Amino acid sequence: MEINKVRILSKCQACDGKAYLPFKEDVDYKGQKYMRYKPCPICNGSGVTAKWITLAEFKHLLEQVD
Repeated sequence: MEINKVRILSKCQACDGKAYLPFKEDVDYKGQKYMRYKPCPICNGSGVTAKWITLAEFKHLLEQVD
């Protein structure tokens, strides 16, 4: 039996959908500290990842929206 699947975009689990992660603290020209960020290596800074789910799982997601 072949199981049909659909590709969806969901919130990246690695960065929790924030797209950028703290990288290191740096100091600006005034001597004030600030945090530098870099793109999430899993989602490449988009905040979402693609995954394949079954049609039954997709139906369940749609029912949750209602």
